[in-house]
Amino acid sequence: YVKEALQDRGITFTSKLGKQNPKRKVRVDKVNTVIYNEITKERRLVIHSRCEKAIKDYRESVTDDDGLKIDNGKIGHISDAIDYWVYECESGNKGLTYIL
Repeated sequence: YVKEALQDRGITFTSKLGKQNPKRKVRVDKVNTVIYNEITKERRLVIHSRCEKAIKDYRESVTDDDGLKIDNGKIGHISDAIDYWVYECESGNKGLTYIL
């Protein structure tokens, strides 16, 4: 919508958007492995207890049978943002521990 609105008004712009977002299942699987790797028994996402909204978001997110979050409009935004950040970092580096 933004692109069309700018073009309709004759505004010149350069799009600097990155690559397409990852498929949900790929992102969720990668982030779940960072949260807890069943093979190595390693946890690499540590959320401080003061990050109450992030903790609540992860705890109250509802998933379907494939483990994908179901958007209910109120919960999921914070954890999605964290998930995208972790996914992006994981794409280039392995073994990082993420502390919030």
